[in-house]
Amino acid sequence: MQVVLDTNVLCDAVIASSISHVAVMASIPTKHHRIVLDHDGRLLKQYRDNLSRHLLFRKWYLELQMRSLIDFANGHLIQRIAQDLTVLGLHEPEDHVIVSLAINSSKYIITEDSDFGKGPSPRALDHQDVLTHLKHSVGLTLHDATEASHHL
Repeated sequence: MQVVLDTNVLCDAVIASSISHVAVMASIPTKHHRIVLDHDGRLLKQYRDNLSRHLLFRKWYLELQMRSLIDFANGHLIQRIAQDLTVLGLHEPEDHVIVSLAINSSKYIITEDSDFGKGPSPRALDHQDVLTHLKHSVGLTLHDATEASHHL
């Protein structure tokens, strides 16, 4: 299964050592899931900017590379979808990369970004229309770390 993994989930696995986040991170190589990155390297840059100083991340990413568990897809969101999401409040370019990667792969995102309507932040409740739009109009599945740890 291809997985688009938001940086915030990896950060909580590596930095906070949250059990469900670590389980998600560990399940990628052990169950032969594949992460999806964009051809332009923007998502990988986020990963590295936030996590490159952590040995756990470097070892995990090296294992994915060595086992060819990384796929690449188009990270440029088509204008119509970008405009719809921006109106709903999902306006950060990094978030658009994540959506585009999911659209161009297995349609599966693991995130805890409140802008997506996911995660423990009370702000997530304010963005339920984004979550609904992504699920019903775009056809994506979005899980937080706990949901993903049961799904993967």
